[in-house]
Parts: sequence; C-alpha cells; structure tokens
Amino acid sequence: MKEQFLWGGATAANQFEGSWDKDGRGTALVDVIPHGENRQAVMDGTFDYRKLPKESYFPGRKAVNGFENYKNWDVNVTVSQFHGRGFFRPERNHSRMRMD
Repeated sequence: MKEQFLWGGATAANQFEGSWDKDGRGTALVDVIPHGENRQAVMDGTFDYRKLPKESYFPGRKAVNGFENYKNWDVNVTVSQFHGRGFFRPERNHSRMRMD
C-alpha cells in the first residue's frame, strides 16, 4: 500500500488566490458578502451589497500571504516535487475563467 499511495497538495482559489479585482477576474459571490449586520440579507438577496457604505468590510476580498499565487504555478509544482509529493492541484476561481 505504501508504494501505491500518492501524496499531493492543493490550494483553494477562494482562500488563496487573492486578486479579487485584478487580472480580469469577475466578481464572485464570496466577494460581495459583507461582515456585520447586513451579511444575511445580502446572502438572502434581500439587500444589495452596493448600497453598503464604502468602508464596509468584505472578508472574502482579503487574501492570505499566497496573494497571486496562481501566477507561480511552476514554483508550486517544483516545491511539491521537492517535498516528495506526486501532484499539486492549484484551483482557479471560476469567476476568473471567461468564455470570450
């Protein structure tokens, strides 16, 4: 079993990709859900997030230190190989993929 097992790694786009408003990425649902008292109303569709004050906080727009990591896919693969992983799956945000 040990020789048949394949270790790997992955990133989730909404947690790691960042760049919510750069490089042609469109707006995703996670980008418009605010923190605070209007959160549920925005999620229910009964309140328009665009009517919130400019200083409102949207947690989904905050990236971790891997900001723009999708641009460094080749480095991620090399690091994964160095650590003995058989694969690396970087997830891209669907709102970045366009069918133009």
